[in-house]
Amino acid sequence: MIARASIVAGATLAMAAALGLRETTNVWATTGTVALLSLLACARLDGAHLRVLLTPGRRSLLLGGLAGLASVAVTWAGYRAMLQLLPEMEALMARFYQDLQDWPGPLLASPVILVVVLAEECVWRGLLVDLLGTSALAVAAAALAYALPQLLAGSPVLWAAALGCGLLWGWLRVRAGDLVAPLLAHAIWDAFVFVSGILR
Repeated sequence: MIARASIVAGATLAMAAALGLRETTNVWATTGTVALLSLLACARLDGAHLRVLLTPGRRSLLLGGLAGLASVAVTWAGYRAMLQLLPEMEALMARFYQDLQDWPGPLLASPVILVVVLAEECVWRGLLVDLLGTSALAVAAAALAYALPQLLAGSPVLWAAALGCGLLWGWLRVRAGDLVAPLLAHAIWDAFVFVSGILR
């Protein structure tokens, strides 16, 4: 239990530092390094259990795919609606997308994004959910912990997005009983939001 908590706490603080440095360092290098180290720690601690959680099933693939596409649609519609209330968000998102243009750019950094997605699922929907349990309160606590790096990095908009996505992906983890559904939904959301840039 202490080892799990230590990995989660270490990954949370390290990801906050990586995101906090995104204006002065290469965002792909920092987040990718944190993700890789987090994955190695997860695999060393609980590799056999994580392999079971990552075994794909038809139901999980369907649930994750549908949830991923639905979350992209809700994000896009929600962002457009928010722009009507807070037009200054457009400048914040422009700066966010500018940070993603670090070499090699989001498209060529897709493998790094996949490593980050896998690490985030293993840490916050894997180790942390196993540690806290599968109640609604536990899923909410895991989502708050997942969103914390964005808040510590000084991005309340991205914190709100991470919190909402964390709640959805945590629910998928409990509903499907594995990490395949949240992993697929997370990867789809990142592909549309980070790589294709639908919020530009």
